[in-house]
Amino acid sequence: MTPEQAARDMLRRLEHPRADELTAGDVVELANLIAGRRETMTLRDHFAMRALNGMLAADSDRTTMYKDRWANMAYGFADAMLRARKG
Repeated sequence: MTPEQAARDMLRRLEHPRADELTAGDVVELANLIAGRRETMTLRDHFAMRALNGMLAADSDRTTMYKDRWANMAYGFADAMLRARKG
């Protein structure tokens, strides 16, 4: 069982009303806290994860050989979203 599954199961046992509605980022952050990890997902990480997910979904031929470039682009989108939030 992954830490994410354990976190979601714990929320269900605690009868959290929205255990199944929490985002993957929320569950990962909770799992990190449960696992005692010092790093948690920041809003920037969450935005980058979402951007990368969209980029990979839109890649019709699934050629992701430039992983570092894709990761940098995802964080570039995340930075732009953070700037847009500030207005």
